[in-house]
Amino acid sequence: MNRGNLFLGSAVAFVAIALLARRGAPRPDDRLPAFSVVTPSGPMLRSADLAGRVVLVNVWASWCAPCREELPKLDSLAARYDTAQVAFVALSDDVDGAAAREFLMLDGGLPHLRIGLGLGALKTTFRYPGLPLTVLANRDGRVVRTWYGYGGPPQLTAIDSIVQALAPGARRARLPAPTPPATSRRD
Repeated sequence: MNRGNLFLGSAVAFVAIALLARRGAPRPDDRLPAFSVVTPSGPMLRSADLAGRVVLVNVWASWCAPCREELPKLDSLAARYDTAQVAFVALSDDVDGAAAREFLMLDGGLPHLRIGLGLGALKTTFRYPGLPLTVLANRDGRVVRTWYGYGGPPQLTAIDSIVQALAPGARRARLPAPTPPATSRRD
């Protein structure tokens, strides 16, 4: 191989790597990727249906240990916000929807998160390098922040602070009181 071909091959490889790097996961000021996924109960969950809200999207899988740790904490955080103004969305990228459903049943269903099943198709949409991936977008659908992996309490604090800044007044003054368990009393 002569030097000219070597140089040309190196230049092409450099440009290809640069283009692939740009096509990574969503970055600030990118638009939140559009998605349309089935929910565990059947109806579709579409990003378009969340327009006008602050949206947090967490991409996870049932086999991902950090995901399993993070999701219940995101569910607790989501409980603090008015769902008309802020949407917390958890999209499973398990290829097998049954595995995601089984995990959700073990964890009480995560009632404050909108759950979607990507069935293995989300890597193409979100271009993530690994799981979990968390993307926070403003009311205009522009990405404000992206987190790779689970950063523990500091990440949750950052999410809470940013959501409060993006949606002032959306935080509930107090959490709804838990429903007491039914008991049978004998008098």
